[in-house]
Amino acid sequence: MTPQRFERLMRDCEFDQGARSELQDYLLANDVSLPRYVVARVDVMLAPVNRLPSQILVRVFELVAEDDPPYRSFPSKHTSHRPLHRSLGWLRITHVQGRWRYLCMNTPELWSFHIGRIPEATNFFLEWSGHSTLLDIHIESGNPLARYSDFDAIVSGHFIERLRDFVWYSPKPSSVRLFAAALWSSSKPLVGLHSLLLEYEGLRELDLFHQDPRYTPFTAPNATYMGFTRCFIPFTGPRVTHLDLNGVVISCIRLLDVLRGCPLLEFLDLMACIYTGDFTGCSITYLNKLQNINLTGFSDERSPSSVYKGIIEHLVMPTTASLHIDVNDEPGDSEEFDYIVPLVRSVWREDPPTGLKIVEFGRARHRCFELYTGVRSEPKNTHYEHPYENFAQACKRARFHVASSKDLSRALLKKLPICTELAGIVYLSVDMAEFDLIGWTWMFLVLPNLQTLQSLCRKGSGADDSDDSAKTGNDAYRVPDIFTALASPVASATTSSRPSKPSATLPCLACLWLAKSATHWYEIDEHDLLKKLVSIVKTRAQLLAPTLWNIKLDVVGEPGEEDDCYQDAQALSGLVENVAWDTSQA
Repeated sequence: MTPQRFERLMRDCEFDQGARSELQDYLLANDVSLPRYVVARVDVMLAPVNRLPSQILVRVFELVAEDDPPYRSFPSKHTSHRPLHRSLGWLRITHVQGRWRYLCMNTPELWSFHIGRIPEATNFFLEWSGHSTLLDIHIESGNPLARYSDFDAIVSGHFIERLRDFVWYSPKPSSVRLFAAALWSSSKPLVGLHSLLLEYEGLRELDLFHQDPRYTPFTAPNATYMGFTRCFIPFTGPRVTHLDLNGVVISCIRLLDVLRGCPLLEFLDLMACIYTGDFTGCSITYLNKLQNINLTGFSDERSPSSVYKGIIEHLVMPTTASLHIDVNDEPGDSEEFDYIVPLVRSVWREDPPTGLKIVEFGRARHRCFELYTGVRSEPKNTHYEHPYENFAQACKRARFHVASSKDLSRALLKKLPICTELAGIVYLSVDMAEFDLIGWTWMFLVLPNLQTLQSLCRKGSGADDSDDSAKTGNDAYRVPDIFTALASPVASATTSSRPSKPSATLPCLACLWLAKSATHWYEIDEHDLLKKLVSIVKTRAQLLAPTLWNIKLDVVGEPGEEDDCYQDAQALSGLVENVAWDTSQA
């Protein structure tokens, strides 16, 4: 190797394995003494990390770029915190050595990941991204590029067909119109587009939804995610797996057309949308890959309750799909529960649920009804450590929210034609104070084959919640209506002219579990509770109901001989096969 060749290698950032071997042989053969800075440079050139092929190094840099993107929090009227900054992770590691820096500076894909994240560097990033590389453009809320520049016109005019991941929070309706026009006027399908999230941050304007039938939906054959908020641009996405529509005005016909164009859809979120028209003439849409559907509607969205029934009726989804529906924000509507009928029938097509859990929802006095498949009713099992242990091992099939659980129980019994399906429920978990006496009676009639009744005692259970002067503790305790309902006779069905004999509610009940609420509960009058349980068991025996096999009392410790309720405890143990007491109070 000549000295000139040696100097040229020292200046190069990129060299092959042959050049490294040549350099090493030269140093060994000549035993030359070099300045310290040259020795350091040679050590870097001969280091094992420099033996990695350029393709592997570039891929490592791409992974770093994806995992550690630049981030800036832009101030807005909703936030008062100072903007946060994060530098480019892949750019920091280029300072390790010149070869890495050379590779990064000459790899357009690295610069294309973060267009718009650093507004003042956007032009620089676009320049180094080349002329054909797919672009990730992210304009978050508050980004000045969305409000104070013509960057929207640049993107819509020059980069639409190069988009890969596109996120744009727009305070201007003109930006949405520009993007819509550009997407529709594209001469070919957007094969590079992987995801699109477009949100209009202003008030909802109907002309941002482009329902004009003259426009043909744009095609994104490789996109997997599409999201629109308060604006909408019709599209076809044969590989879309997640669709999110929030605050969108859309006709029922257009909605089904969009869903039909996404046959591989797995996750569907429809929140606070306004649905226009009806489903007249609409055919069934098959979503054979759907895993989860979320329908959320509010009373001020002006969509009738019947539209949610129509959506569910026109979708055929796998029996394993989970349905989460929260559209009951206007109690008293004659159709407020009609959507539950197609929901239940869809869930019951295969592997029907066996468990029902009723829990308190975040909004005041709203309740969440959850249906589970795989909940086993095991009356003889006394070893559950947590009230929801059985549900944790099951599969949640559906969830819907209601404003009044009592109104729903009345509708289930007297209006909704799904009593046959609900008769398969064998396990119910519910708050002790969920219903009044009439509500409990209706609910028990709807669930005639119930085997396990789990009632959660919490603060307010057994006390009159409507009385502001009520106090927690024994002074406020009264017998909950659930116990009265369990001991109340109901008329048996008969086809003869003779009067029917009264029978017990829940004729298949084998286990009564009084559990502590996971959040809060209060001490109850153990003496009165045990006395009432003895009365319930005796009354049900008089009504020819099968004897309860197990009463699990997580709220009462086993009384000692010196306790006032000892005799009632002994009487209860003699009437029931097994009584499990709270061992923590022993």
